[in-house]
This record gives sequence, structure tokens and C-alpha cells, in this order.
Amino acid sequence: MAEKQPNPAKYFVASFAVAILVGAFLLALPFSSAEKGGTGIIDALFTATSATCVTGLVVVDTGAHFSRFGQAVLVLLMQLGGLGIMTFSVFAGVVLGRGVGIWQRQIMQDSFGTQYTGRVSGLVVRIILMVLAIEGTGVLFLFIHWRKTAKTTSKALWLATFHSVSAFNNAGFSTFSNNLEKFHDDYFVNVVIMLLIILGGLGFVTLFELLRLIRRKKNVHSLSLHSHTVLITTGFLILGGATFIYLLESFRVLKGLGSAEGFIAALFQSVTARTAGFNTIPIGALSNSTLLIITILMFIGASPGSTGGGVKTTTAAIFFADLKSYLRGREPEMWERSIDRATVEKAYLIIIICLTLVIVSTFLLMIFEPEMDAMDIVFEVVSAFGTVGLSAGITPHLSTAGKIVIIIVMYAGRVGPLTLALAVGSRSIGGDYRYPEGKIFVG
Repeated sequence: MAEKQPNPAKYFVASFAVAILVGAFLLALPFSSAEKGGTGIIDALFTATSATCVTGLVVVDTGAHFSRFGQAVLVLLMQLGGLGIMTFSVFAGVVLGRGVGIWQRQIMQDSFGTQYTGRVSGLVVRIILMVLAIEGTGVLFLFIHWRKTAKTTSKALWLATFHSVSAFNNAGFSTFSNNLEKFHDDYFVNVVIMLLIILGGLGFVTLFELLRLIRRKKNVHSLSLHSHTVLITTGFLILGGATFIYLLESFRVLKGLGSAEGFIAALFQSVTARTAGFNTIPIGALSNSTLLIITILMFIGASPGSTGGGVKTTTAAIFFADLKSYLRGREPEMWERSIDRATVEKAYLIIIICLTLVIVSTFLLMIFEPEMDAMDIVFEVVSAFGTVGLSAGITPHLSTAGKIVIIIVMYAGRVGPLTLALAVGSRSIGGDYRYPEGKIFVG
């Protein structure tokens, strides 16, 4: 008789659902809102999902609508969602002196994309310390810069803390009404935010390898194939995206800016399109060709084991490497290393499932929002799936049904469609069988 295997994916998926529901409850409380009437249930659920899934899509003005308490709830949800609720569960267990179970180890390995053989508790502590160090540095730089213009020291400190946490966790939430548009010519803010986004999107496996590289002063060849792929793919996407955005918008949105200022704006938008969601230029004013480029960047997203979403850089890299190898009549290979067929098949499966999710969600949103532009809807859905948070301006105008669709897409995009499928399904040991092979012609 087939024996059911433990399903760690269920715990992972459930942890996000619980965090979202608790967050929605807190945001719906009267004192979480700075405005009379509070926050409606659907809007509170939408915002809690967006924060926990580090998306950044908003249906209300974050800075104006929520009180300091409400904004603090958002910071907590972004931090929990960016690192994964199970990370903090394990960390709390370490602090309280409790052990780490087998299923917790499996969840942590799946979350951070590593077959870590040491103590998981040690890995979690290192991750938390690294996050605190990076976010703390971001807070320090932004505080020093914004202290000059903020009304009070506490205001500057809060702005720095909120945006540092939001940037590193690739959340894209901002307390400024027009996001970061008023800082399009502030190179300091642009560079700090971009660095936080990039570091958060590389993944902890790569960050730890880079740290060891710096400490031991080894050459780049000591990096693993994974990190090598992550860094090259990330650099290619950022620079390629920035170039396309600059060329396509140099006579439109970027027309009034100088060459350097315009390219920084394009570079910032290329960086943030890979799941962060901040913007220094009005997204709604961009041409459809530019929106398409950003949509592709959003769909690919960040890297495995990071705070970002999307199908991931390594998935896209494996897909194109396999395509190239197939056309050359060779087995899949990258950087003079062979890639096992199981990994290639998983990459294809992830892309197919994610495309299906995007297509079905787009279809539903087109039914519920018939008056909205088709490109804007596609952009919104991919932004929600990639946990990006960029919008062409339609988010606040979505109907209740439309908001529910986006909530589901944000949730599925953060936990991962494949993980969600494994959590819903059941895998068994034993009872395996195969049917006789058949032939089907394709192409």
C-alpha cells in the first residue's frame, strides 16, 4: 500500500496564509488608519497580502492612509514575507533553545535553494545577522541623507527604516504618495535603494559566497555554478533592461532629463522591475513597448533563495542554455558544466505553471474589468505574480472581484506555483507504475 510522505510545502504555504490573515486583522483595526472610517476588509486583506508577499501593489496611499502603527505592521509583514515565516520560526526556536525538526530543515532548504548539510539553526542565525547588517547600513545612509530635509529626526529615522526594509525585501512599499518619483534626480537615494534591491534579489547562497570571496580574497572562479549563473544573468538583465528602457523612452518620459539623469532613471527602473516595485518615473506614462520590456523583467524576477519573486534568473538561464544546447545537438550545459536533465525539466515545469497562472489570471481580470486597457491588465497580473508592485495606475480602481484575483496571484507568486501545487497535491511512496510508451509527433 502506498505510504503518504510528509509534505513540508503545506507548512510553508500555510505559514504565509496565517501571516496574511493576522496582518489583515491588524490593518483593519481603527488605530491602524490615519483616516476616519479605517480600512475596509478587502483593502486590508489586499494590503496585507501585498506586504507579506513583498509585492507593493497598493489600493490606498500608504503614507497618508495608515498611521505609524499601521506602517509598522507593514514593515513587520514585509520582513516576515521577504525572509519567510519559517525562518523566523526557526530563529525563535534557536533563541528559546528548541531543536529544529526534519520538516523544518526541508522547508529551509527549499526556501533558500540550498542542500545545506550543517546545522539549520546556524544557517538561520547567519541569515538574520546578514539581513540586519545590510538593512541597518541602508537605514544609516538614508537617515543621514534624509535628516537634512525631514521635519524631525524621528521622521527621518522612520523614513529610512521603512524604505530600507522595503527595498532589501524587494517589497516596493513607500510612504511617499508618488513612490520615489520626486527622487529621480537624487543620485544618492537611487544608488542606495538599487544596492539594497540587488542584494536582496541575489539570494543568500550567492551573498554568502560573495562574502567568503571578499574575506579570503579568492578569485571569481571559486564561485559555484549557481552563483556564477545568478551574477551573470542578473547583470545581463539589469543592463539590458536599462538600455532598452532608455532608448525607448529617451524621447518620451525621459525627454526632459539629461543623459546621465535619464540613464540613472532607466537603470533604476530596470533594477526595480526585477520584483522590487519602486518607481522614479510615472509607469502609466510609459509606452507599451517599454511596458513589455518591464513585463519580461518582472516575469523572470530575482534569484532562488532571495526576497524576490518571479520564475527566477536561474530558471530563465537554464531554459535558454538548454535551447542553445539543443540547437547545437548537445546535452544541456552552462559555463563548461553539464546540467542534469531533472533540473532542466523542473525549470520547464516552473515556466509552464507560471505562464498558465498568468494567462488564467489575465483572462479573469479582463472579464471583471472590461473597461481597462489589456496591456495594463497584463502588466498588473505579471507584476502581482512576480511580487513586483509596479502598476500602470489601475490597482486602486479594481473591483472587489479584481482585487481578489490579484490577491490570489500575489499569494501564489510568493509561495511559488510549484510549491502551491505540491502543497495541495499528495505524493506517495510505493505503488509506482509505468504505462507502455506511445509515439506522438510534435512540431
